[in-house]
Amino acid sequence: MAIPISHQTAITKDNVTITIDGVLYVKVMDPVRASYGVDNALYAVGQLAQTTMRSELGKITLDKTFEEREALNLAIVASINGAAEAWGLTCLRYEIKDITP
Repeated sequence: MAIPISHQTAITKDNVTITIDGVLYVKVMDPVRASYGVDNALYAVGQLAQTTMRSELGKITLDKTFEEREALNLAIVASINGAAEAWGLTCLRYEIKDITP
């Protein structure tokens, strides 16, 4: 299923504020853990995607955000999968839709 990640602001390593959004693709691997492991698994994974995206953007400069979209996507997926496994979810893909400085 696709979960839209709404527009949010983030600050890059060189202190530039940008607005970014994306789409998170997840699959429920264990419906029992998705139902009972966390109150709302889809909300939780969406919130984790937002915070991870801000954290990853804070590690690079504005110039690199456009160059390293794929690396950002992969880092976000790896981080989400570390936590989402306990919730019975697997993140298949994350795509940054728009970056606005």
